[in-house]
Order: sequence, then structure tokens, then C-alpha cells
Amino acid sequence: MHLGDTPHISTNMVDVFCVKMPNAKVLTPAQCRAARGGLDWTQDELAVRAGLSRSTVRDFEKGRHDLHPASEQQIVRALEEAGVVLIPAGEIGPGVCLKGLNDPVARLRALRKVEF
Repeated sequence: MHLGDTPHISTNMVDVFCVKMPNAKVLTPAQCRAARGGLDWTQDELAVRAGLSRSTVRDFEKGRHDLHPASEQQIVRALEEAGVVLIPAGEIGPGVCLKGLNDPVARLRALRKVEF
């Protein structure tokens, strides 16, 4: 959080206990690697699904640089669409888990290979 940023407290009943911090980093390199591993995706597959270059994914995962906020959003969106839940830092995080993989359609969507 930067000086002058104010947290947004959601009024949505689903996330009433969540406090959303503007410009806060959501994804760590370790979470990114773990999420890819859980989905059995390569860096190339994540890059294609997120609309980014492989070098962006590779360099972020190796800790060479932080992601631009838009790039982070693209990666998070791709992972979440495949069933990844990002667990924020705190008592039990940061971490990742997969949801909905008992549903055959969700599992197929998550595990489907991307054609290059």
C-alpha cells in the first residue's frame, strides 16, 4: 500500500470479510510456480493463456523482476479461470489450492492443453 492509498472494504455479501487493498501485490513467484504445478502447465502454457511472453513468466518466477500490475492481473485471471485459488499472506498463506476439479467439465477446462 502506498501513502495516500485507502483500503476499499467490500459490501458484497460473498466477500464481506475481505479488505481489498489498491495496488497490493496478489501473486508471489512461489504461488505462480505452485499454481502451474497443480494445473500441470508449463511456463509456455501459462504465458499463452495469460497473453504474455514466456520470458515475463520465467523472469517473474525466478525473482528477476516484479510484474507490471496489468501483467499480474492477466496471470491471476488465467490461473483463477482454471480453478486456482490464491491464498493471501497471513496465518495460512501465501499459498494456492485448486477448486472445482471434482466437476469433470472444470477439470477438462483446467487440464486442457493449449495448442501452440
